[in-house]
Amino acid sequence: MPDPLWEIALSLYRLHISKGRWAYAEWNRSTRATLAGTRLGTAVRRLTPPQPAADFTGSA
Repeated sequence: MPDPLWEIALSLYRLHISKGRWAYAEWNRSTRATLAGTRLGTAVRRLTPPQPAADFTGSA
């Protein structure tokens, strides 16, 4: 059974890397605007680093 915390963390990571930002750009923009200034938005920012070092394929 998948662990919900890992599912959330990996989903946030996937959306944060360049491939994820490109694939879900419109959703990413609207969600960031919706979450801005909310407690959930603060929690999401804490779970995502400013810039990931590399994605799982090893490219930056």
